[in-house]
Amino acid sequence: MNPQFVEKGVFVVYELVAVSDREVLKVSCTSEEDEDMVFWFWLAYSLHILLRPTTKYSYNQPSYTKDINNHWNLVSTYQFISSNGTVEGSSLVEIPDDNTNMFAQFSTSLLAVYFMLTGDSSAVSSWGYKNNWMLVFLIVIFSFFTTIYLLNLFISLLGNAINKKNNEESFLKLKCEILSEIELFWMLPYQRRKKNWFPYILYYEASVNELKKYINNIKDDEEIFKHLLPAIKQFVEIKDNSKEIKNTIKAQIDESLNNSTKTKIDESLKDVLKAQIDESLKDIIKVQIDEALKDPIDKFNKLIDNPLVK
Repeated sequence: MNPQFVEKGVFVVYELVAVSDREVLKVSCTSEEDEDMVFWFWLAYSLHILLRPTTKYSYNQPSYTKDINNHWNLVSTYQFISSNGTVEGSSLVEIPDDNTNMFAQFSTSLLAVYFMLTGDSSAVSSWGYKNNWMLVFLIVIFSFFTTIYLLNLFISLLGNAINKKNNEESFLKLKCEILSEIELFWMLPYQRRKKNWFPYILYYEASVNELKKYINNIKDDEEIFKHLLPAIKQFVEIKDNSKEIKNTIKAQIDESLNNSTKTKIDESLKDVLKAQIDESLKDIIKVQIDEALKDPIDKFNKLIDNPLVK
């Protein structure tokens, strides 16, 4: 038996594998994005396999069998107690219905797991937990993973929502509202008149760029924007000269670097040219001196070799 489901373009295969005398659900998924959906299907199908009745039953005809998942074995039984405190043999049995065992069908198993997700565990309250360790294991796994997953999901969603808002402005606004309520309803008149608690002028340091962003964000909120001072509203019209100053400084630095580099290059070229000129002059002078002294030296050598020759 290989039932297959296609959910949101993800192909999920549910394979029933025979283990001992029970059927175990083996789940494989081709995408990690639907792991929560796969876990939901896995738990619903596992509870369906574990808690479904294995014998035939009828809502109109009582049938008491050894099957603990039979509807008639799960309904409540009421005993008569006599006046002397003894339990009589006769009893009243509640008639079962479709909600007695919601795990009899896979469709109602999904609904039961959804109710468990919302905190309603009445779907599994008809079974005893003392000798049913597999049911206890599934319930613990379900509660653990759903709690961890949902908490992380809500935290991430809350974090994304907070990042989209102006955190500091929202905090200051909320703080202002709380302080105003404290002043109105929790303080006496003489306390509200204390200058050291409530000074006439409050100073708040803020960056000009941040103030511009805040004013641009609250322009659409007329109720808040109309209470701003005209001097604060004029901040939006002030041009941002920081970029011009940065560009000017950068141009000056580049110019100074170019000039210094040019000067260094000129000096190095001068030194190289001077060295080359000096070396070439030395060679030329040496050659000229050698040529000028060549004939007298030859004559002098001849005189030394032949002193009698005139």
